[in-house]
Amino acid sequence: MKTIKNRWTGEIIATGRTIKEAAEKNKANLAGANLAGANLEGVNLAEANLEGAYLMGAYLEGAYLVGANFAGAILAGANFVSANLARANFEGAYLAGANLADANFVHAYFGDANLAGANFVHAYLENANLADANLAGANFAGANLTDAYFAGANFVRANIAAAAPELLAACEAAYKQILEAAEMSRETVRDQLSLAVGPLHKAIAKAKGDGK
Repeated sequence: MKTIKNRWTGEIIATGRTIKEAAEKNKANLAGANLAGANLEGVNLAEANLEGAYLMGAYLEGAYLVGANFAGAILAGANFVSANLARANFEGAYLAGANLADANFVHAYFGDANLAGANFVHAYLENANLADANLAGANFAGANLTDAYFAGANFVRANIAAAAPELLAACEAAYKQILEAAEMSRETVRDQLSLAVGPLHKAIAKAKGDGK
C-alpha cells in the first residue's frame, strides 16, 4: 500500500494501492499533503482540498482539478500540461517554473501567487484573477487572456507577445495612469514612481516589438 503523509506532522492522511488512488479516495483531506515528485497523471481531484500541500516537481499532466484548492501550496516545477483547473484557487501558492502549457484556468484565482518563470504557453485564462501575482519571466505566448485581471501583477521580463491584446492594452493604460498621477505629485515621488513602472514599460515595448 502507498501512503500520503502530512508534510508538517508526518501523519498518514491517505492510503491506496497507488499514490494516485490514495489521493483520489481522500481528496477532501489532502491539506498539507506531501506529494513532491508524485506521478498523478490524469488524476481526478475535482474540488480537492490541497491547501498548503507540497507538490514540488509533481506530474499532473491531463489531471482533472476543477475547483481544487491549492492555496499556499508549493508547486514549483510541477507539470500541469493540459490539466483542467477551471475555478481552482492558487492564492499565495508558489508555482515558480511550473509548466502550465495548454491548461484550462478559466475563472481560476492566483492572487499573490508566485508564478515567476512559469510556462503559460497556449493556456486558457479567460476571467482568471492574477491580481498582485509575481509573473516575472513568465511565458504567455499564445495564451488566451480574455477578461483576465492583472491589477498589481509583476510583469518584469514576462513574455506577453502574441498573447491576448487585452493584456497589452491594460498594461499600457495602467502605465499611463501612473505617469499622470506622478505628474501631479512631488518631484521625489514622481521619480520613485518612474523607477517602479520602468520595467513594466520596457516589457510592453518588447512585447510590441519596439524594445530589445
